[in-house]
Amino acid sequence: MSAFKQIFTQHIYGRAFAHRFNVYRLAACLLFAPALFSQTGCAVAAGDLGSMAATAAGVPQVNAFLPNKSRVARGPAASIDGVWTISTIAKKIRIEGGRSYAVDGWLHAFTLKVRPDMVVGKNITRTGVGQFVADDLPLLAKATYQLQPDGSLAVVANTLPIPSRFTLTPVSVDDPARFAAEMRRAGFSRVNLPRTPGAYDADDDYGSDYDDDSDYDDYEEDDYNSDDDDDYYADGEDY
Repeated sequence: MSAFKQIFTQHIYGRAFAHRFNVYRLAACLLFAPALFSQTGCAVAAGDLGSMAATAAGVPQVNAFLPNKSRVARGPAASIDGVWTISTIAKKIRIEGGRSYAVDGWLHAFTLKVRPDMVVGKNITRTGVGQFVADDLPLLAKATYQLQPDGSLAVVANTLPIPSRFTLTPVSVDDPARFAAEMRRAGFSRVNLPRTPGAYDADDDYGSDYDDDSDYDDYEEDDYNSDDDDDYYADGEDY
């Protein structure tokens, strides 16, 4: 009986120590979290660095509480629709019809697994030339997107206590000509980007939204067919 009691006591104390140790390690991770979040939001802490730290600390990981793209309706197309890379974590997202969703998976805030096709942005709306707003779901904040001369989007999310900042770098866009028009209207030189594979397929009803999109009703024909665009397609292909 005494032997059983000794084993039982060691087991209980051992589990208690392990629990306290994991709590201490988690606290250490969170202690450095503000330094990671201050300039880049959760992006750094949510990437490979955060994943390694969380794994080393034994922090439990669960799926992020984000909807699947199938549960968030697509809206009208925009010039920035396409695939973008989050600069701070080198993970790709897809902007499509007023929402964005993960292409790659990553770990957010040390413990939440963002899976491919999980929606990370909603209500993406064009507010001006080269300017957009969105609801950033992982950061729980309103975000602004500002088009840059190199074709990237500078993102500022209104997180507390310090705004989160990172960059979306374009991989491909759904409509290169439309994106080029947005760049010209913003006063920037054209950036040649590939077309996203499968964008606006003929059997996809998303194409009808693109045809009727009112965001660009104020664009004149010259915005799409300026004289200096003759070399846009080097092989002479018409868009």
